[in-house]
Amino acid sequence: MTVEPSVAGDAPYPATRAVGRWARGYLDRHPTAALRTMGGQCVLAVRTFGCLFSDLARGRFPFTEFVEQATFMARTAVVPTLFVAVPLSVTLAIQFSLLAGQLGATSLAGAANGLAVIRQGAPLVAAVMMAAAVGSATGADLGSREIREETAAMEVMGVSVIRRLVAPRLVASVLIAIALTGFTCFVGFMA
Repeated sequence: MTVEPSVAGDAPYPATRAVGRWARGYLDRHPTAALRTMGGQCVLAVRTFGCLFSDLARGRFPFTEFVEQATFMARTAVVPTLFVAVPLSVTLAIQFSLLAGQLGATSLAGAANGLAVIRQGAPLVAAVMMAAAVGSATGADLGSREIREETAAMEVMGVSVIRRLVAPRLVASVLIAIALTGFTCFVGFMA
């Protein structure tokens, strides 16, 4: 079966040409969009740290928002961290015990397991839980504020969104990530 073009000069497969044009346009646009996104994130980071340090120096840091966000993040991440840390720690203990038994160093299995939990397991579990549970909740909160135009209203009233919303969440997430790593180490040792 042959497909005949309807008009002289048309390609036999116009959909293929359309997909090709779209792919070429995407490849032309994608690096620019990626660089624009990365640049926006860098600018946000610089502005956030600038506001954070200036607010701490002036004593204007919103501690109530910080405490509220820290408690929210801790409540959000503790239970999933517990459910992920226990099986991971048990798996690491079994693997290191088997390896130590094969090498004839069974007396070092406990130390190797503790070292593996501290160096590998705890940071991994804490990072995954911060990204999955806390990061998605924080992103949803800030995104819904943007959709409801609360952030625009704050800017109109002269309140900096970065000072009021972003900087306290940044400090709270750093503090909770450190505490979550310690909690994961404790759970890993107990498991």
